[in-house]
Amino acid sequence: MRKAKCRFLLVVFAVLAAAVPLMRPTAASAIEERLVGTYRGQFIGEDYGTFLLALDEAGGITGNGMSTKNEVELTFSGTCNPDGTLTFSTIDRSMVFTGTIDWMNRMGGKWIRTDTEERGSFGGVLQKP
Repeated sequence: MRKAKCRFLLVVFAVLAAAVPLMRPTAASAIEERLVGTYRGQFIGEDYGTFLLALDEAGGITGNGMSTKNEVELTFSGTCNPDGTLTFSTIDRSMVFTGTIDWMNRMGGKWIRTDTEERGSFGGVLQKP
């Protein structure tokens, strides 16, 4: 009887182990088409400047900008989720931006400089083609 119970449990665990990968959530879907495009904006606070970001249909963010205060060019990369939440940063991650895109395609949120703890806010809008 004990051997039969062990075999039964072994079969149950094998079936469960095979089923678990099937229960994982699927990869994030593409973001809404209305969010895709080029966003122009500015950041203010203890540093200030401008940015121009491209958001693609997979949620990838790339772009560049300028710290007017420090007269330094910036290069950005990041991601946007299907719900409009986003994170992007300078390539060296010295500045990290987190925020959202609202129903009117306005981007906004907060930024922090990781090396000095300087912080501020940012905002931008989708540019019409």
